[in-house]
Amino acid sequence: MKAMQVFGPKHLRMVDVPTPTLLEDQLLIKSEVLSVCGSDMRTFRYAFPEEDYPLLPCAPCHECVGIVEVSNSPDIQVGQRVIALSAQPGGKPGTGMGAEYAVSSPDRVILLPDGADPAMYIMCQPVGTVLYAVRRLGNVLGQTVVVLGQGVIGLSFTKLLSQMGAGRVIAIDHHDYRLAKSMEQGATHVINSNTQDPIAAVKELTGGLGADLVVEAAGQEETINMIKDLVKLYGTVSLFGLPEEPMIEFDYVGLMRRQVTIIANVSSSSDDPTGCIKDTVAMVEQGTLDVSWLVTHRLPFEEAPRAYEMYESYQEEIIKVVLTV
Repeated sequence: MKAMQVFGPKHLRMVDVPTPTLLEDQLLIKSEVLSVCGSDMRTFRYAFPEEDYPLLPCAPCHECVGIVEVSNSPDIQVGQRVIALSAQPGGKPGTGMGAEYAVSSPDRVILLPDGADPAMYIMCQPVGTVLYAVRRLGNVLGQTVVVLGQGVIGLSFTKLLSQMGAGRVIAIDHHDYRLAKSMEQGATHVINSNTQDPIAAVKELTGGLGADLVVEAAGQEETINMIKDLVKLYGTVSLFGLPEEPMIEFDYVGLMRRQVTIIANVSSSSDDPTGCIKDTVAMVEQGTLDVSWLVTHRLPFEEAPRAYEMYESYQEEIIKVVLTV
């Protein structure tokens, strides 16, 4: 089967590898669509030790919709369309779903409705992880919220927090096209950090107090250290973005002095990694949530190297690219 493989930083190639064999109770998924995620960049462009290359095939990728081709479970039928999570959660760099076939398990798939558009429903995976995070925040009615980063995750935070009744949603990013999307999805204010001082701008908007809630959705050392200057005393911080570097410099004391409540979010390591994705699928099926606007590009699977280059360098006003297998 065809699969992705990383041979060096920003060096991804398509390779031929054997179709995976199944263990007891596992499922073989024939991939229909895959999608590039910002967290994939930690595998695609991060410089691992030279001796680690090439990384294991099938990475970087973890967003997959496909058809169950072989099922060793009485609960999952052959022919069922599913969102499939990797059977190896938290695997070492180089594991993933970026191939014509993927392995999952019954507790790590989300059933999709008949006739579902796989390119739309694959968006339920990243949006579901944001749903998990916003549910942990509780009531945000009337609050002033800052969302750092307006990629797919930040935009999803902007949309959901706006729908939950946040009073002001201030979106911060350094790309005007992403900030334009923010306004479409409910942001009340946008700040381009390339042309404005975001700290000064937020202080002006909040009368010097800072935001009730700051969401870190960029995973950058710069934005993480910006939080302390954006959040109000006794405010709340939602950490979502994952830095590429395993260690970063962090002003611990500066944030501690704000006496904030910190909520760290990694839904994949929760006790129910599929629950919020299932709920997102249900909302899309019922027509109460639109995720189709996230997909801006579609490419064939063999153009995966180009897709990752486009995503990494923000080409063609990209938000989300879907690969058709």
